[in-house]
Amino acid sequence: MARFNIPKKDGFLCVGVITQAHSLKGEVLVKSLLDDSDLIEKGLILTTVEDKTLKVNAVRSSNKGLLIKFAEIHNRNDAEKARKTYLYLSHEEFPQEDDDEIYYFELKEYEILDDANNFLGNVVDAFDNGANTVLEVKLANPVEKEDKKVTKVLIPFTEDMVLSLDKDEQELTVDAELFEMYVNL
Repeated sequence: MARFNIPKKDGFLCVGVITQAHSLKGEVLVKSLLDDSDLIEKGLILTTVEDKTLKVNAVRSSNKGLLIKFAEIHNRNDAEKARKTYLYLSHEEFPQEDDDEIYYFELKEYEILDDANNFLGNVVDAFDNGANTVLEVKLANPVEKEDKKVTKVLIPFTEDMVLSLDKDEQELTVDAELFEMYVNL
C-alpha cells in the first residue's frame, strides 16, 4: 500500500503540497490533500513545516489541482524554490463539523472497542489511501506472527468495520470478527 511520507507538525494538518511553478508572477500548483478544497480560500494563512507563513491572495481550480497565488511568492524563481513545500493549517482554523462528521486528526488516540466492549487498542494515525480512510491501530495485546510481534494493524474506516463512533468518550466500536481478520492478515 503506497503512503505519502508527509512530515508531521503538531497541532496542524497537512492540507496540500506545492508541486510546481505555474506562472511568471509566482502562481503555484498545489496538490490538495483535502476532501473539500473549498476550505482553501483567499485570505487563508497556511504554514510550512519550517513555520514560515503563506497568505493565500488568490485561488482557483484546475484539472491538475489548485492554482494559488501566495503573497510571499512574487515571481517564478520564488515559485520554483517553493516546490515540494508541504502546507499546513492549524487545527483551530478548521470549521466546526456537524455532529456526524469528524476530521482525521480528531481520531488519533480514540480507543478501539469491539462490540462486546473489550478494549482492542488506540488509533495512532488516520489517512486516506485513495480508496478509503484507513486507521492505524496500536494493539492493546500484540500478536505473535511468524517469529515477530505485531503491535499495529491497519483497518478500513468503513461502515462494515466501524459500528459506532462516540465523540464524547472518544471511542470507536468495531466489528470483532472483521477486526480480528485484519489483525491476522
